[in-house]
Amino acid sequence: MLDELGIAKLFERVIAIEDMQDRSGYWRTKPDAAMLRRAMRRAHVLLSDAVLVEDTRGHLKRYKRLGIRTVWITGYLPSVLNASGAKSLRSPASGRPHYVDLKIQSLKGLRGLS
Repeated sequence: MLDELGIAKLFERVIAIEDMQDRSGYWRTKPDAAMLRRAMRRAHVLLSDAVLVEDTRGHLKRYKRLGIRTVWITGYLPSVLNASGAKSLRSPASGRPHYVDLKIQSLKGLRGLS
């Protein structure tokens, strides 16, 4: 997929679900900080050299506290319902929280980083 989008050269390594098991075989998924630290150690990557691309702001906030750079992908987020239940023109993708280093609409938005 990264090749197809023209962004494969931006990635040194992708940490996938298969990298998220502890020694006993127990699954530890994001935003589990201990799992992330283990995966980074196994990959020989400093947390400060890592970038998390994610659509869930809570995960981005937690990982930013660990020193990881964050990219918030917003193109697939649903619209927000206002108090009356109607869809708001303002989506959850508007603005950029302080713990987000870069906000993009899709993975193609990473092309400009090369």
